[in-house]
Amino acid sequence: MEGTTPGKSFASSVGINPKSQNARESLTKLATRQVKVTDRMVDASHPFGQEIRARLARGERVTAGDLNKYVNKDVEDVAEAQLSDFVGAVHGQEKTLIGLGEEGKDLVKRTVDGAYQRIAGLTTDELSRNPYFSTIYRRSMERRIKAATSKQKGATLEISEDALRTMENAARKEGLQEVRWLMYDLAESSRFSDMVRMIMPFYNAWQEVLTRWAGLAYQNPVFASRMKDALTSNPDVDLGTLGAYETVQDADGNSFFQVRLPDFATGLLRKGLMQGAADDAGVIRFRTSSLNMITQGLPGFGPVAQLPASLLVQQAPELEDAMSFMLPYGPVELTDALPAYIKRTISATLQDDRSYQSMAAQIMVTKLADMANGKIDIIDFEDNATRAQFLKEIQDAAQGAMYVRAIGTAVSPASFNLHSPYQPYIDAYRKMKEEDSANADENFLNYLLDEGNEGFFALSMRQSKNMEGLPPTVWAEQQREIYEELIVKHPELGGLIIGVEGGGAAKFSSAIYNKQLGEETFPGSGVQRRERLSLDDMLTDSRVRAGWEAYGNLMDGIYGAMRIEGLPNLRVSEAAGVKAVRDRRLALIAEEFPLWYNEFSNPDTAKWADRIEGMREVVRIYEDPEDTRFDGREDIRQLGVYLEVRDAFAKSLAERKAGGGSGQLDARSNQDLAEMWDTWRLDWADNPAAGDLFFRWFEFDSIKQDTWTE
Repeated sequence: MEGTTPGKSFASSVGINPKSQNARESLTKLATRQVKVTDRMVDASHPFGQEIRARLARGERVTAGDLNKYVNKDVEDVAEAQLSDFVGAVHGQEKTLIGLGEEGKDLVKRTVDGAYQRIAGLTTDELSRNPYFSTIYRRSMERRIKAATSKQKGATLEISEDALRTMENAARKEGLQEVRWLMYDLAESSRFSDMVRMIMPFYNAWQEVLTRWAGLAYQNPVFASRMKDALTSNPDVDLGTLGAYETVQDADGNSFFQVRLPDFATGLLRKGLMQGAADDAGVIRFRTSSLNMITQGLPGFGPVAQLPASLLVQQAPELEDAMSFMLPYGPVELTDALPAYIKRTISATLQDDRSYQSMAAQIMVTKLADMANGKIDIIDFEDNATRAQFLKEIQDAAQGAMYVRAIGTAVSPASFNLHSPYQPYIDAYRKMKEEDSANADENFLNYLLDEGNEGFFALSMRQSKNMEGLPPTVWAEQQREIYEELIVKHPELGGLIIGVEGGGAAKFSSAIYNKQLGEETFPGSGVQRRERLSLDDMLTDSRVRAGWEAYGNLMDGIYGAMRIEGLPNLRVSEAAGVKAVRDRRLALIAEEFPLWYNEFSNPDTAKWADRIEGMREVVRIYEDPEDTRFDGREDIRQLGVYLEVRDAFAKSLAERKAGGGSGQLDARSNQDLAEMWDTWRLDWADNPAAGDLFFRWFEFDSIKQDTWTE
């Protein structure tokens, strides 16, 4: 081994020094261990094991590939075998230690033991609580030195080395004891915490903090009162170039410490990965309850408890409120088990989850609100290149914002998020959406009108669209189960069928929202009940909805003026003035919302035939005495009245066409019918139940021929 190059190489590879006195002994021990391991690993009773052992005895090298050749090998009088039939388990640690030899094994052992000793020695008391420990230690030493030298006079004090060591040990013990009493100590636990450690990972910390606060409050009630004042105060501090700090509440009453980033900070966030993240999300909010475990209420539940609870809520959404103590932010997903900073990083990288989509939507609505507010120029939304560049800027800013959130979540002691400067308006809309999803848009627009900020309607941008017209509420889901067959057949009429068109408030349910995202309208349809919108679709949808809301406000005023002046419709000569006002205002709306005007001026008439047929089926069910699903529904009764009168006008148009005239309602020869039709519809719409139907479905009904009854 000493005289050949291969021998020296082998000795070096197994950690044996050939020149050492115990080299031969170490080599013998290595060989003995390898023989023992081989005896255990290769089964001598199996034919394949015997063959492998013979090859090893001849000094042949047997690799994993060689072993795999014996698997299912066709040999006479030998059954097909798997690897486990003739080769035992191989442990990675054992393989490593065998290869290293005695000296290597001792080195590994010393390294592992040293690492654990280092980790155990540097306790959390000394690592993270050093400032508090140092304060207690210094005060204790000052007190002890003063007591020990109280009878000495002069500038120089004498203390023996033994006395000094005794005081240092006593002060150190006092400091560690105080730290353990005040701060969280991993060594403290209870039997109950051991029982719930899987479902409440932080119960120990919560229990200790609770007992410490109770002790502090008992010893010094003034201290506890001051801490309460600090957490519940509402200071508004303007620090000039350093930004601003204030305490705010969202629409649900949750308190936040809010910080507006100063100019120099937003400038820094324009560099590298951040890509201007703070330009449109330059407000940081820290949830005040997250600053102290006691203010959060119960200790947080872990994924082991939250994932089954989320599945339960998905199956039984009516339990969502009852499970809110465990799921305060709604049902969780499997990825929620990851640390928050990892989730944010993945979100910023992949750019395809709800968190990234929400951030991108928030940045986009902020930019649209800035346009309405005159802070930035309005872009040409009809120009595809301009719109594409606008969306690219939003995507880059959203990615940067997610990186900021990832970094902040990793280092911040409290949960925080980036928000829009218009967050109070966004919170107000979300609150309206939760309380009355069906009428949230109208309520929000009225709120903005009262505030004098109607241009901020873009803040109500939606990120998904229900393909059945149903809001994500428990009530709507329960009604869908009653009318499921009818809704599957006529998905566009879902809102009409369950009755949401007639108004009525119902609370938003995140469980129903997630359920709609994950289910098809019917098995195999390929269309989800709720579809996510792309950024471009969100932008288009926002502008179109804003246009329709503006048009709705215009027509509310026009119809009010017609009633005051006693005008039956806008086709009579007496209505020329009102019609001119409508046309001028309509032109202004078309100029401001060109995407809406494209939809307004080019309605999709292809859907009218299916829509009217679906409505006829709904009325037939209402009139069937044996089917009670629509009993008591005044809106469905009014729908039947409308269809009956509509059929009468359709019959008149059919007779005129058969006589050689036109079957189009807007033809000059049918002006008399058109005036009567408009007059009757406006009178009919005065009924509260009919008015919702008229403005939702029938305002542009021109009785096309493909909707006539045969």
